[in-house]
Amino acid sequence: MAVGVLAVAVTVPGHIGATSSQVSSGRVAADVSGYMNDVSCPTVALCMAVGYEQNANGQTTGALVDDWNGSKWTRDAAGATPRVQLDSVSCVTTSWCMAVGSTSGNVASSQVWNGTKWSRKTVTGATPAYVGSVSCTSKSMCKAIGSLYPASAEPAAFIASWNGTTWTMIPAKPASTAARWQLWSVSCVAPTFCMAAGASQTRSSSTPLVEEWNGSGWRQLGVRAPSGATQLLGVDCVSTDWCAAVGAKIVNGTFSAYWNGQRWGTLAAMRKQYTYTTFSAIGCASSRRCVAVGAGAYPRQPYSYTGDIWDGHHWSLANLEDQNVGFIEGGLGGTTCPETTYCVAAGWTNGPSAFIPLIEAWNGTRWALQAAPK
Repeated sequence: MAVGVLAVAVTVPGHIGATSSQVSSGRVAADVSGYMNDVSCPTVALCMAVGYEQNANGQTTGALVDDWNGSKWTRDAAGATPRVQLDSVSCVTTSWCMAVGSTSGNVASSQVWNGTKWSRKTVTGATPAYVGSVSCTSKSMCKAIGSLYPASAEPAAFIASWNGTTWTMIPAKPASTAARWQLWSVSCVAPTFCMAAGASQTRSSSTPLVEEWNGSGWRQLGVRAPSGATQLLGVDCVSTDWCAAVGAKIVNGTFSAYWNGQRWGTLAAMRKQYTYTTFSAIGCASSRRCVAVGAGAYPRQPYSYTGDIWDGHHWSLANLEDQNVGFIEGGLGGTTCPETTYCVAAGWTNGPSAFIPLIEAWNGTRWALQAAPK
């Protein structure tokens, strides 16, 4: 999952089972909005989608957790922690997931699912802070990234490590004292290999940033990005030799990059359904199958959800299913592809009186809306 410019607002078939052309939020209060920020599927039979609910005053009322059992989505009441916004989730098996985010008091938060119930885990470190992205390879190895918001200084990126019992948080150190780092997404495929993506920023510029974990420390890598590239918002790795990332360019431009085991380069040009488009998350099953999602808009219109599909050679429009005819407001904040013919994307869209969770699934041929829990 990427927590970037859109994900912050979101915070932005055979395996599918029952689908619906209408989305049902299952909410009692008509003025409560629900947003899904991320989704993780270790198999086609288990997915976890996480997000939050917000009242009419814009206050976070509690976390949202929906789980997929291969045929339907169910609202997990045990995961609905009060006054917590969940921004990212990583599941390593069908019986273990880590979800991260922050409380309404801007305190970093995490919780673990053991196949039966959720339990809170303390993220120690400076506050205020939020955890924006997490990636785990086992119950005892997770990496998470986020931002610290000290009262008298610029926001600063941090990296946190989970050892199976506790979180340890360390500040990310910019290469130059003139710059500050923002990390939006992290992906791990082994205890000795992770990639974290974001931006190195000064008062007058912003450039893409990638940090690599080698099992003992982090090192900054160069990114061959197109002219005007400002930041990387989402990254996903399928092996130590291949990762893909999506980023933003000046004036709502988009670009994608890849890691071939030695260096970062630029992939083929991405397709844009809308005049202004930002892809904030990417999920890959292999070097020949990735899905990028986010939001886009035409001039003087609200943002709507959008996506692209990578086939190993070029990007094509995802043709996501609309819940009704006409312009659909919303965005997609997270996506995952456990198989080359199965991907899931999660976000939000406009309902009858408030925003409601949005979940779409792809079966290798087409996208279809999935009914949210009632």
